[in-house]
Amino acid sequence: MSFTLCHCAGNMFQPTAKRLAAYARAAARGDVLTFTEASKDHDAIKSLGLSVSTMVELVVAWSPILFDRVDSGGKLVLEGGKAGALGSKGDNRKRGPNRYCLWVVLKEKSTGQKWLIGTYHGPAKPDTGQKWRQPLANLAQKNFAAEIRKAQALHPGAQLVVTGDFNRRRTVNLGLGLTELKTPGTLGSSRYDRIQVDPDVKSSGLTTFATGLDHLAVSVRLSVTGATPTPVPARPEVPMTSTDKLIATAKKYVGVREGRNNDNRFAAKAGFPNHQAWCASFVVAVFKEAGLGSLITTPSPGVDQLAAGFKRAKRWSEYPAIGAVVCFGKPSDLNHTGIVVAYDADTITTVEGNTNDDGSREGNGVYLKKRQRRAANVVGYGYPAFAEGIKSADPSWARKPPVVKPTPRPDLPKPGKPTRKDGDPWPIDGIDLSHHNDGKIDWPKAKAAGVKFVYHKATQDTDFVDNAYAKRRAEVKAQGLPFGAYHYAEPRVGDATRQARKFLSVAKPKAGDLRPMLDLEETGGLSMAALTVWVREFVAEVKRQTGNTPVIYTKFDLTAAPAAYLWTARYSNVNALPHVPKVWADGWTIHQFSNGEFGVPKRCPGIPFPCDLNTLAPGFDLDNITL
Repeated sequence: MSFTLCHCAGNMFQPTAKRLAAYARAAARGDVLTFTEASKDHDAIKSLGLSVSTMVELVVAWSPILFDRVDSGGKLVLEGGKAGALGSKGDNRKRGPNRYCLWVVLKEKSTGQKWLIGTYHGPAKPDTGQKWRQPLANLAQKNFAAEIRKAQALHPGAQLVVTGDFNRRRTVNLGLGLTELKTPGTLGSSRYDRIQVDPDVKSSGLTTFATGLDHLAVSVRLSVTGATPTPVPARPEVPMTSTDKLIATAKKYVGVREGRNNDNRFAAKAGFPNHQAWCASFVVAVFKEAGLGSLITTPSPGVDQLAAGFKRAKRWSEYPAIGAVVCFGKPSDLNHTGIVVAYDADTITTVEGNTNDDGSREGNGVYLKKRQRRAANVVGYGYPAFAEGIKSADPSWARKPPVVKPTPRPDLPKPGKPTRKDGDPWPIDGIDLSHHNDGKIDWPKAKAAGVKFVYHKATQDTDFVDNAYAKRRAEVKAQGLPFGAYHYAEPRVGDATRQARKFLSVAKPKAGDLRPMLDLEETGGLSMAALTVWVREFVAEVKRQTGNTPVIYTKFDLTAAPAAYLWTARYSNVNALPHVPKVWADGWTIHQFSNGEFGVPKRCPGIPFPCDLNTLAPGFDLDNITL
């Protein structure tokens, strides 16, 4: 496997925004990264989606998708802050800050190859007036090499790579048999930052690039040219979540600058006019590019309007969340926005467009910024409805997590044909209820009698909501039984989608619920062809919102079968087999065999009123219709 190594020197005297932007540029290029002068920025580097190991100002970071950490260690290699004892007699100048080294052993997940990555920040180069620095630099370098040799002894066979800021030293010989990769660019007339590798390591694409700080960063593609390691089975990559996609999309634009008069690339992506304040355009464009445009309910170049959509959807909080849209200004005048990529107890890390180093709303580009959570201008956060949920600092949101859109499930094999004779009793597997079924159910008795699932009416047409639905849903959930909602259809040309939307707004299906059910007992005067179109439109809207087709309860011979499981009904004291519409060649999934008056059995223990009793097709499991 080949990977890109990148070394980037920070500068603690530079503004935080500049440092964070530099790290983001490096992370966009590298799979393994080393940083010097980064003591204040460990969390910010980790927020880039990387695993990290740290030693004061030093950081080694790597892609957790490509590598596992095997071992790591760090050490003080030169104590600073004392008088120049190694200098000339009477020289009272200071040695400067402490100097450290850090090493990490990483293992490629795809091949098992190990890499020993060491990094170091050397003391400043001596000049004619500071020759006392030379022995210090030699001592620090010697101590660094000794630490790396210890790591090599612990991990034989690991390929060695050394990086660091060697502070303008003309030659760097660590005595480790390494080859220095010559950089094609320099900063002024001096090279600060070096990469050295084992002779067996093949390099390509060596380059330097600007970070906005006082050093050029260095990157190179590395692979092993010696013996091939024994392959190990590759681990399946974890699919990116919606939040991951959003943050990755936002971060790739860090460093982009606007043209004259607010000219920017994001307005067109968002569908807004150019040459105006574009922080909201940046947010909307990023969501759209990540395939998440529908999560911005009121896309607008104005921040107030952007926030209003989250507020109306009751997805607004004073607490940060990963992937949230943060809004700045005053409650009555929101004037700037960005995307939260990390937070801790005191700060938020954001990607913002139309800003600058000092954080003002009128800026010149896209920046990775670190802000105080409780700053007066941080008004609140809009929470996108990510499919996987959202990680939030809001304690009330933690107690009441957002509704998670069920993950689409592939349709599983169809049920088998029942093998039975008329008159045989049907087992009770489930019941379906509505507001007509009034009374208190003894659930332990009902479950003992075989009840494994419950469906309940939620809506009818576009204007009726079953007043027993919410209470029964909570009651059934408390019993640990699978629960599903159904809609009683009153078909009319052109209103299938409207009925489906009304139904889902009341039913609120969640992961773990049973698939929604369409109760189709009336034609509304439509022909079978027109009714088939109506059903197809209803099914399409349910699938669009939930990712799954509904179950359909019907007796009608539609002209084409939607991709949905069939629920049939036939009430008979001899339990005759139900009619199966011709287009459902695979047969039925659920059969309603009793309405409480006919059927064997016709009543269920624990239920004091007549209700519909149902059985599952032989070999059919409820997991097949579970969201």
